Amino acid sequence: MTTEYLRGEVLHLLNWAQRSGPGCGGTDRVWGELRREAESSRIDDLSWVVERALAVAEAGCWEAFTADDAAAFRDRAYLAAALFDFGICSNLLPMNSGDFPPAQTMIWRKGHLP
Repeated sequence: MTTEYLRGEVLHLLNWAQRSGPGCGGTDRVWGELRREAESSRIDDLSWVVERALAVAEAGCWEAFTADDAAAFRDRAYLAAALFDFGICSNLLPMNSGDFPPAQTMIWRKGHLP
């Protein structure tokens, strides 16, 4: 993958997160900061941005889960799965054997694209 493709895909995922995340307490600001970081950082630092985005997406999942909001949970889980898939496939996230079952996240987002 080219470096600009990596940056563009990270920005696309963060844009999707910012559009789908309204109502999630304070995350609009966090997604905006992550977008600025992805735009201005070196390609080597994109792994940090993806890790942080995945943590924010997971927090959004828990927030929706505790609020008993199934639709919001589904949307945020699709986002987290897309971030995870991209991070693993682009080698921006490390994957040690045994950490995750193979293709675990592909089940979550089958048929749903950002």
